[in-house]
Amino acid sequence: MKKVLLALLALCLVLSVNSPAALAMYDDNEPKGDYPVDPPVGLTLTYNGKEQIGVLTSEGSSYINYYGYDVVNYKATDAGTYTATAILWGDMGPQSFVWSDGTKADKKIKFTIKKAKNPLTVKAKTAKVDYSALKRKDQKIARKKALSVSKAKGAVAYTKQSGSKKISISKKTGKITVKKGLKKGTYKLKIKVAAKGDKNYKAATKKVTVKIVIK
Repeated sequence: MKKVLLALLALCLVLSVNSPAALAMYDDNEPKGDYPVDPPVGLTLTYNGKEQIGVLTSEGSSYINYYGYDVVNYKATDAGTYTATAILWGDMGPQSFVWSDGTKADKKIKFTIKKAKNPLTVKAKTAKVDYSALKRKDQKIARKKALSVSKAKGAVAYTKQSGSKKISISKKTGKITVKKGLKKGTYKLKIKVAAKGDKNYKAATKKVTVKIVIK
């Protein structure tokens, strides 16, 4: 019995530091009635690889076990649109909870996690081709010798923007082909590198100019 009395005393102390409205909820001298609470609102977030809370209370708090209601399905990780549900508490002493619009039904709260920017990074290099070998046959330049591509999210495609007609690039692999017969010199090849993105990252493109030296 002593433990029960101590627990009740602790509850009273907690209520004493809450808002006057909260105190009224447990005061039997107050008239019975509905206590209105504002429902939470859905947020628009950006994917960051972590689980995020997608609702915000009217008081500006992301703490979802808020006074007057609970929220379920309020977290998500991947980009997309989600629906949380806000549920009013039951009767608390002489009063009960109601939404600020006068309703009591559960509230569906939509929130969104947007795709993040694609971290695609591209750096151009200078590739060298041996002229004596080029006189005999076409020469291939591996993508890594002409372009540094990193952090791409999604499939990567390579497109030639400008340059000699005798120089081409594989859309899928980025391998560059220099046609037999091209003369000595330095050639510039403008290339667009495109990362398709995925469910959590946007598509992205980068344009660079690769130098090809034939000597």
